[in-house]
Amino acid sequence: MTNIRPLKADTGLCEYEDRDKWFSAYSDERDAAAICTNCPIIVSCAQRALKLGVTDGVWASVPLPGSRNTDALQQARARLHEVIDRYQRQPAEWQRRSLQIRQAVHFAATQREQRRRHAAAATPQRCPSPAPPSTALPSRNRSTASALVNAKASSNEDPPQAATSRGCRPQIPPTAKSPP
Repeated sequence: MTNIRPLKADTGLCEYEDRDKWFSAYSDERDAAAICTNCPIIVSCAQRALKLGVTDGVWASVPLPGSRNTDALQQARARLHEVIDRYQRQPAEWQRRSLQIRQAVHFAATQREQRRRHAAAATPQRCPSPAPPSTALPSRNRSTASALVNAKASSNEDPPQAATSRGCRPQIPPTAKSPP
C-alpha cells in the first residue's frame, strides 16, 4: 500500500499486497490464493471477474490460465461460480472473521505507512562531501578530454547550485596560490 486510505466495504486484502503477486508467474499463485480465501469480498471479486471476462491473474482464489487455453479457462470460470456458491453460504462467524482480518491488515498497513513517513521526515538531508584534490596530472589523450566534456555537458546543475537546491551550503574547494 502506497498511501493511507480509509477502510471501505469494497476493500480487498489484495490492496495491501504487491499487485504483481496476482498477475505474475505461477510460483506466486498459491500465496495469492491463500490471501484470497480470507478476503471478505471474495464473492464480489469472483462476480467481477466473470462480468469483466478476465483471462489472467488470480481472482477470488482461482488462478486464470490466460486466453490461449480455452478449456482450462472454462474450468477456471466454473471454479469461480463454485467460489460464489460456497462463500455465499458460509456461516456468519466466518464472514466476521474475514472482516476482522481485513481490519487488522489495514491497521498494520496504516502503521507501516505512518512509520515510513515519520522516518522520511526525520532523516536529515546529507550534503555531498567535496572531492579530495587530485595529485595526479591529467593525461592529455583525446578520450579523457572528451569524457570530461561529456560529463560536464550531461550534468544539469553545477555542484554548488545542486547543493543549495537541497538546502546545503556549497562547499567551495580552496584555490591554489599561483607562484609569484
